[in-house]
Amino acid sequence: MKIVFIQHDNYPYGATQSLLTLIDGLQKYYPEIQLEIIIPEDGYLEQIFKRKKIPIFSVFYPWWFVRANELTIRRRLSIIYHSARVAWILRTRLKKGSKPDFIVTNTSVVGVGIFLALFLYVKHVWYLREFGDIDHGLYPVLGKLQMVIGTRLSDTVIVNSNFLKKYVETKYFYGNSQVLYNGIREYPDESQEIFHDGAINYGIIGNISFNKGQKETLFAFKEVLAEIPNAKLWIIGGGDQTILTEMTIWESLKDNVIFTGMVANVNEYYYKLGVVIVASRYEAFGRVAVEGMMAGLPIIGRNTSGTAELIKDGETGFLFNSNTELKNKMILLGNDKELRIKLGQNAKAYARATFSIKKYATGFVNILSNK
Repeated sequence: MKIVFIQHDNYPYGATQSLLTLIDGLQKYYPEIQLEIIIPEDGYLEQIFKRKKIPIFSVFYPWWFVRANELTIRRRLSIIYHSARVAWILRTRLKKGSKPDFIVTNTSVVGVGIFLALFLYVKHVWYLREFGDIDHGLYPVLGKLQMVIGTRLSDTVIVNSNFLKKYVETKYFYGNSQVLYNGIREYPDESQEIFHDGAINYGIIGNISFNKGQKETLFAFKEVLAEIPNAKLWIIGGGDQTILTEMTIWESLKDNVIFTGMVANVNEYYYKLGVVIVASRYEAFGRVAVEGMMAGLPIIGRNTSGTAELIKDGETGFLFNSNTELKNKMILLGNDKELRIKLGQNAKAYARATFSIKKYATGFVNILSNK
């Protein structure tokens, strides 16, 4: 079997990490499968796949999800034309070697993948890892028609949570998507929880944005400090920090908040934390929640979208519906180390059983093998 993956960007965010762990699993457990990667620009992924000795080819192609103000007729025609043109270039290149069995396309570059699969007469798999609209403010270039055509011209559609499956099938009338949870790398068994000034470290991970919920978390943290004065909140991720530092409450928080900016390896930061907070309004999967559980940490997650189906409330962490609940759960875990350890151990065992890379790779191969 030969699989060609068409990736949407070249940055180390969630969808890219999902691809990397899938590739790791396929190489380890299914070494007979041939892999090739197509990326839209040189950079981060190029060096990684060269080290893995996986063929990789870089050529620019457009996204099929854009901002609402970009949805002009001219823009739409340009995207269609350039996607078809690039797909023909890729067809010519791929026909020089062994023909792929599957083209697997990430969410936002579906047009390129479908054109390529049609030109090569091979099967197409659309791998949806994001909502597009409600999480990133991006909309299908051809509207609902794009989603309908995209799902109909794909031999299968993979989604990374039951919530995303329901969203896609309800909004776009498509009823045949396959749920496949992401696999996450395991962490060592040793607990390395570190404290600053004898207090608890909370962490919220992700680019600073309205959707990720850093503002609400800061409001809750302000009240937590009244109970746990030495607590620290780590805000791990890139984005515009002034969104937070210009808040009226910032002066009372600044000595207890640590900004890291964008980090190359987020995994090392989990061992600086005692609790992970996932306050996102919309997460198709919620990778941070599973990474935190793999590191043996309890998770406090917003009771919505993909996050809600990953956390076992009261067993691997807590779900919250309001800032008051978030504050209360932060205080509860901040004051009770034994409870943190217990929930963290439960979380690690659950994550290893449910989100292993082997299970991820096997599930992916099984879906393709049945097509």
